Amino acid sequence: MSEDNRIKHKDDQITFLWKLLDDISTAGDIFKPEINGYFNYVNKKCEERSLVANSLDGYTLTIEEVKSNE
Repeated sequence: MSEDNRIKHKDDQITFLWKLLDDISTAGDIFKPEINGYFNYVNKKCEERSLVANSLDGYTLTIEEVKSNE
């Protein structure tokens, strides 16, 4: 597999996982489950995704770049 294909594959995986977390977060908003420890834990984990990536419009995913010490 070429380097470009590997990068695209990883980008596709990141996008898939981001959307999965977004769907879980949205389900919490839609179904208004009982607010308990489980719900709070899942909600916190969904929010932590912004430590690595973010989407301001729900479509474009921006991934935090590794900062170099150079």
